[in-house]
Amino acid sequence: MALISFLLSLIPLKVPEYWFKEIKKLLTQFLWGNKKPRISSDKLKVCRKKGGLGIPDIHAYYLAFNGKYPMLWAYYHGQCEVGSLLRLEQKILHECKKETSLSSLRYCTDVKTNIKDPIISFSCKIAKTIQKKCSINGIMLPSCPLWENPLLTAGGKTLSNETWKNYNIRNLGQIVKQNKIILFPVFKNIFALNDTVFLQYLQIKSILKEYVTKGISLASDVETDNKLKEIIKNQGTVSKLYRFIHTSSCNILDKTKAQWEQDLGKNLTTEQWGTIMQPCITPQRLHKMNPDTSDLCWHCGERGSLIHLLWQCPQMKQLWAGVQNILCSILSVDVSICSEVCLLGLKLDGVESKVLQHLLSLA
Repeated sequence: MALISFLLSLIPLKVPEYWFKEIKKLLTQFLWGNKKPRISSDKLKVCRKKGGLGIPDIHAYYLAFNGKYPMLWAYYHGQCEVGSLLRLEQKILHECKKETSLSSLRYCTDVKTNIKDPIISFSCKIAKTIQKKCSINGIMLPSCPLWENPLLTAGGKTLSNETWKNYNIRNLGQIVKQNKIILFPVFKNIFALNDTVFLQYLQIKSILKEYVTKGISLASDVETDNKLKEIIKNQGTVSKLYRFIHTSSCNILDKTKAQWEQDLGKNLTTEQWGTIMQPCITPQRLHKMNPDTSDLCWHCGERGSLIHLLWQCPQMKQLWAGVQNILCSILSVDVSICSEVCLLGLKLDGVESKVLQHLLSLA
């Protein structure tokens, strides 16, 4: 793993898809030998918080190593340090005479910029892959730049306004609140502008309205934007970016979680879902590992899923009824047992004492 990480981090290098398939094949052979895999590699790579085993995802590491460079573009403004990679990329972009800023390339991944430089072009593809994998839309990030951005054009050209730049108006989040551009009187007061900027204001408002009519929520994904800023501006960029990519793309168990929420009649928090998805051997799971093993409950003969063994089985209902009777006699109150209390350890209505609540959770 250390050797692979070293190779991926040397230079921005495009690795062919078949290479990752070979790595996947070798990992499968290492885990299962010559036997048929009992658990898919996608589920093995799912992070532990979402019920997986957290096996390293080589492709996600590849994206993290190469994605740290284009992610820096998003928060770059003005001049860069002499000798830095950002300064070199800025110079290359200006030589191409494109009406596109370096910072905007991180957001406009679906727009064809026709940049011939192989390094910048490769970084754009990496940024596009990350955003697709993590379901990120550039126009939904508050830090999305207003100027020299191919996402915001008029007459086929990107926007540029020196007056607004002088007043430090640069990002979408500065002028959009609750999916609407702020009213012009409010806009003037905030940035101390006069009425001469009204036409430019109307132009930007018209451009943004097109996105709203398509159902896109402008500058609304504040949480993702803040996470990316923290990742890029602090130490440990690669490891943090890997966790972000890996966690955001681990939706393989979302259907299972939705089924649990439907059965329990309650939305589950991350901690509750992690508790439920701890490894538990059930007939259903044994049957998936070995088709010759029955997937029926050992007690009643119905399908032995985890929710059935813990809650729906008739013998388990008798157990919970006995627990209910004992608690009622101890507390001298009518205790209503439900799945949220028994399986998730939530607070029981009518019991104020924290000590009793802890005892009930243990029960």
